[in-house]
Parts: sequence; C-alpha cells; structure tokens
Amino acid sequence: MAEAFWFGPGSFGVPLLLLGALVLRQTRRGDRVPGWLGSGVVAWAVLLGLLGGFDGGTLILLLIGALFLAGAWFGKNPHAAVVES
Repeated sequence: MAEAFWFGPGSFGVPLLLLGALVLRQTRRGDRVPGWLGSGVVAWAVLLGLLGGFDGGTLILLLIGALFLAGAWFGKNPHAAVVES
C-alpha cells in the first residue's frame, strides 16, 4: 500500500525523483541549488506537518529542504572571481 502511494502516477514520488535529478544535475555542473528551492521544500514540509502531523517522512522532507538552504547559503559560488595572491 505504501509503495502504491509513493510510486503511483498521482503521488509525490515522481516529482521528488525529478527534483533529485535536477539537484544532481546542478551540483555535477558545479552550480549551486537555488535557495528558493530549499525554501519551497521547507514550506511544503511544514504545511504537510501541520495538516497531517510531523511523522518520519515529513521530518526527512524538512531536513532535505534545510540542507538545500544550507547549500545555497554556504556553498561555493562558481561564478565568483578567483583572486590569486
């Protein structure tokens, strides 16, 4: 039953797999994941938690969003000028 929920055509599994593919593509190219993506995932997790309770899946989704935000804030900027001394 749980597998049908996560991997059915109308589930959250397919968009999350696409989101993961986008993040992998961005990081392999040396780009940062945009901060708005992390903010959106955090907002989605908080909304799910408020509506249905903060279970394990919601907490993991919240952690993923927080990691996206941390990467956007503290990650290397590939477009910054390299200063040699």
